[in-house]
Amino acid sequence: MKDWERYLQQMFNHLKPGGYVELVEHLMDVCCDDGSYPAGCAMSQYMRHLNLALQQMGVPCVASRLRGLLINAGFVEVRVRLRSTIPAYGILAK
Repeated sequence: MKDWERYLQQMFNHLKPGGYVELVEHLMDVCCDDGSYPAGCAMSQYMRHLNLALQQMGVPCVASRLRGLLINAGFVEVRVRLRSTIPAYGILAK
């Protein structure tokens, strides 16, 4: 999506009073809460290059800006729910 502002404004304009939207976006980053991903690992490098390529194509990650964009489009009672950990390979015993 290249023009989130326009997209969200269209959503807002077409909703009836009391209507709502649900959006799911992903932060394009690699992180972990137990230190098992070393800095500069292959996955981290991949995501960094992917983000750079998307930005150069005019499709930057919007997840961290989505709340503000929704408010700017006119939405009220904007709620953000973050999930900080999602197992990449299921639950692995250490």
